[in-house]
Amino acid sequence: MIQPVIPFDSIPLLATLKKDDREALEPLCRMRGYEKGETIFHEGDPADRIHFVYAGRVKIVKSAGARDIILEILGPGEPVGAVAAFERGRFPASATAIEPSSLVSIPERDFFALIEHRPDMTRRMLAGLTVRLMMLNKRLANMTGSAESRATRLFLTLAERMGRKTPEGTVIPLPLSRHPMPPPR
Repeated sequence: MIQPVIPFDSIPLLATLKKDDREALEPLCRMRGYEKGETIFHEGDPADRIHFVYAGRVKIVKSAGARDIILEILGPGEPVGAVAAFERGRFPASATAIEPSSLVSIPERDFFALIEHRPDMTRRMLAGLTVRLMMLNKRLANMTGSAESRATRLFLTLAERMGRKTPEGTVIPLPLSRHPMPPPR
């Protein structure tokens, strides 16, 4: 089987890498497809891989007794479970594909062995992490205010990230209910 070319430019954390860094990292990377509903990792699993969404959407879910809480929905270019891998711990939540998805995965041991010997690569990745941190800070700021303003910001963000323009307006192709959507009539 031929390994596909890794899409470094579509992953912000890796897009900052120079050609020689990419060439050193590429043999460690694996691309894998997941069907809708397929689990990428379970809460409590060892965080032995760093994952990045290449295509599709992934939800991060935390078990909370009888119900689950969706912590985040991640799309192309975003890391999945990277913090747990950086901490060399266990995944604190589960990750599931909410549509057919492709992820790039890197074994954490090999990844850290590589960057320990490439300080410039580490510096460039820190620049990518800084951008990600700024995006997360913006998301946190968006969680304040009234329920109406938070809901408005959520729908605007979803429309921006995954919305499809139609003659009637923008459609967000994501069921937001815990219950299955009824079939169209």
